[in-house]
Amino acid sequence: MKELMTKENGYKVMAFIGWVIAMLMNHITHREYFIGLAHGAGFFMFFYGIFAAIAVTMRNKKKAAAE
Repeated sequence: MKELMTKENGYKVMAFIGWVIAMLMNHITHREYFIGLAHGAGFFMFFYGIFAAIAVTMRNKKKAAAE
């Protein structure tokens, strides 16, 4: 269970939640203001999660190569 609770997996979960928020908001509210607000927040979470997961992976590989 410990191997599932890593920083990289947390960022992947955050990216998935952002994607769900951005894609499903139209079906939930049917209003323009909430759609724009949730799309912005959802896409920000998605891209932040993806880039943070990449950065953590690169840092771990660099640290493993140095050892």
